[in-house]
Amino acid sequence: MRVLITVEYDGKNFCGWQIQPGKRTVQGVLSDAFFSLFGKNTVIYGSGRTDSGVHALNQKAHFDYDGQVPTDKIPLAVNTLLPDDVSVKNARIVPDGFDARFSAKKKTYRYDFYFSRVHRPLYDSRAARVPFSADKFDIGKAKEVLSLLTGTHDFAAFSSTGRPVESSVRTIFDASISLSGDIYSITVTGNGFLYNMVRIIAGTVIETALSLRPVSDVKKALESGNRIFCGKTFPPHGLTLISVDYDL
Repeated sequence: MRVLITVEYDGKNFCGWQIQPGKRTVQGVLSDAFFSLFGKNTVIYGSGRTDSGVHALNQKAHFDYDGQVPTDKIPLAVNTLLPDDVSVKNARIVPDGFDARFSAKKKTYRYDFYFSRVHRPLYDSRAARVPFSADKFDIGKAKEVLSLLTGTHDFAAFSSTGRPVESSVRTIFDASISLSGDIYSITVTGNGFLYNMVRIIAGTVIETALSLRPVSDVKKALESGNRIFCGKTFPPHGLTLISVDYDL
C-alpha cells in the first residue's frame, strides 16, 4: 500500500530535504529511521525539495509499505527513532497512483522577517533580520507588489540558477502580508515554485516597501525575465513550507 506522511522539521541543522552524500538531510534521516523500523530500505518521495536551512510545518512525502505496523501507529513508532528536529505528524493510506510531488495541486510558503538594528536571539532561528527601522517600511507598497505577482506569470526573473526547468510559468493563487508583534509574514500560495522563488519575492517586497527600488521594477521583472529588477535572495531561515494540498 502507498502511505502519505506529513513531516515537520526545523531546517537549521539540515542541508535541505534531498539526500546528499556525506550531508545531513531530512530525507536521509527519515530513510534511516524507517529502515530501523521496518528492517528494509524504504524510499521516501517528498512533495518537493526544501533548501538548506528552510523549515517545514507540513511537508508531505509518500512511500510504499507492506509491513505489519498499523498505518495510524507509524508516526509514533518512527518518531522514537528520529532526532528532535524532525517529526512525522501523521500517516494515511492513499491510492496506488498517488505521488507526493506530482499529485500536489498547490503549496503555501511563509517568509518571516523583522526590523532591527541589532539581532534578536529569540527571533533569529525563524525570521530574517532587516537592519532598517520599521517606520521606513510601507506596507501599502508591499501589498501592491504582492498584488502584481498574483496570477499566472513567467517568473524567470524570480529564480536563481541551479535547477533547470522546462517552464518558468507559475500561478500564484494568493499572496499576502501580515504583522504579528514584531514579525512580518509574507504568505504565498501557488501551483509550484522555482528555485529560491519565494526568497526572491520576499527580497523584492521588502526592498520595494523600503523604497530601495520602484514598484515598476516588478512589472519589468515579469515582462523581461531579468533578475536585475528583483530584490536580493533573502536568507533561508526565514522560510517555512506551510502546506501542500491535494485532491484527496
